[in-house]
Amino acid sequence: MNYDTIVSIATADGLGAIGVVRLSGENAEAIGKEIFSSAHKKYEPRKLYLGNVSCDGVKDQVLMVIFKKPFSFTGEDVVELQCHGGEVLLRAVVRKCIQLGARPATQGEFSKRAFMNGKMSLSEVEGMADLINAESESEAEIAFGLFGGGLNEKVKILQEKLMDIMLFVEASFDYPEEDMPEITTAETLSTIAFVKEELSKLLSTYSYGRRVKDGVKVAIIGNSNVGKSSILNRLCGEERAIVTEIEGTTRDVVEVKFCYKDIKFTFFDTAGIRETDDIVEKIGVKKGRAVAQKADIILAVFDERGVQNEIIELCKKEKTIVVFNKIDKSDFLRHGSFDDRLYLDVVEISARNNINMNILYEKIYNVASKEKKEGLVLTNERHFATLEKACEMTLALEKNIHINPSDLVAIDMKELWETLGQITGTTSSEEIISAIFSRLCLGK
Repeated sequence: MNYDTIVSIATADGLGAIGVVRLSGENAEAIGKEIFSSAHKKYEPRKLYLGNVSCDGVKDQVLMVIFKKPFSFTGEDVVELQCHGGEVLLRAVVRKCIQLGARPATQGEFSKRAFMNGKMSLSEVEGMADLINAESESEAEIAFGLFGGGLNEKVKILQEKLMDIMLFVEASFDYPEEDMPEITTAETLSTIAFVKEELSKLLSTYSYGRRVKDGVKVAIIGNSNVGKSSILNRLCGEERAIVTEIEGTTRDVVEVKFCYKDIKFTFFDTAGIRETDDIVEKIGVKKGRAVAQKADIILAVFDERGVQNEIIELCKKEKTIVVFNKIDKSDFLRHGSFDDRLYLDVVEISARNNINMNILYEKIYNVASKEKKEGLVLTNERHFATLEKACEMTLALEKNIHINPSDLVAIDMKELWETLGQITGTTSSEEIISAIFSRLCLGK
């Protein structure tokens, strides 16, 4: 495909040891050679050459590498100039490239050219974006699976299964005089059932995938002055919430994000749940209840005052960890003497004296990773919505295959095939494609 030549800084803003300027397009090599000078007269592709650039008085010693199409990221001729990482220098190099005929790249344009030239599928581009933006090891691992083509290959297999059936059905319509083998209803149902099962497996990973991508939400709830804010501060390793002996100090939700091991967490310190006449505190209590209802994990915190019914009502066994705080106090009662409704995970700590906080960390991590999925995991809302729609279409096909004539069944199967193609980009609209690439940074 013939595109004009684009240029952009491909590394992050700010100072650094190295900064990369990337060119792609028909004139990329010519522009690169124009601004780069060295002792070499010929430049072999995929080899680094040391030389100098001089751009309107700004000079630097740099490395240049040329990638010839189609063996490049974009599938076009690509040149990368690896300069020292000063913004003034990099912008001077970009300006010089523009003077020589390149134009500034738009957001995600290098990746869009890679997609248009068949170097990447749409789902692989989205995986690359997720990999760049990953904030935890688990998130990066899942993103790399998507970037590596896992979802793309899975969808292609499902499309090929459908195509095998569709070709026979359509051929029987187009060439009725030919003695072609018939595809039975049982064979068609078997294919549809296979596609449905594979889609269901993928869809079942989305709940875990979203928690990894968005962060596991942990709500710290309890009566006022049980030490919720102290626990938050201990967990995140800094004084993020105000701690006093005065009841009702926390009146709003305090949100803190950080990673523990390979998982990203978002912790919410909430207002003490109790009856109060204070209008502001009432609002805080209401917001705390709402956060608890949406949380992936609840830390239900109690102290020597015992268990409160209003706290227990917010707890769900599968996602609650009971925390008994202030075990350093002489009048602390062991949790076995508390209300026997708490058939839940229990940890005894002292947030003030940092007793057993490591045990609490591990308990939270174990609950968060309990549903960990291996292999391909969905994290992208677009992927989930598209595959959910495709799964619903398989259900409709199974229901109607004995009712509808074969030509209508073939039409429905083709619609299913096209829906799956929206994942890879083979059947996606220009609006969807443009929206995805607009999320990428300049130079990517």
